[in-house]
Amino acid sequence: MDALRNPGAMPADRARFHTRVNSVLADLDQAAENLLKTRADVGARLNLLDNQRAINESTLLTLRQTLSETQDLDYAEAVSRLKSQLAGLQAAQQSYVQVQRLSLFDFLR
Repeated sequence: MDALRNPGAMPADRARFHTRVNSVLADLDQAAENLLKTRADVGARLNLLDNQRAINESTLLTLRQTLSETQDLDYAEAVSRLKSQLAGLQAAQQSYVQVQRLSLFDFLR
């Protein structure tokens, strides 16, 4: 501020004035660069927070759906479905055992 108020009339004073102004401009450039870097860092962190919030909301929705399905379970229907699946599994296992015992010679006969 002092340099702007009193630039001076002598060449040495004007040289000091230009040196001060250039120094202040360089400091302002560095401050602006630091500000931009900080804004970019903050923006990246906010982006990460937004992504994590979306992931958390999705996980919470999935957990609520699972809880609802568990609480609303019709046990009689679930046991019936389980028994049906178990019977299918046992039939598939027995078929596999029988096919496994076959050889190429059995197939050609």
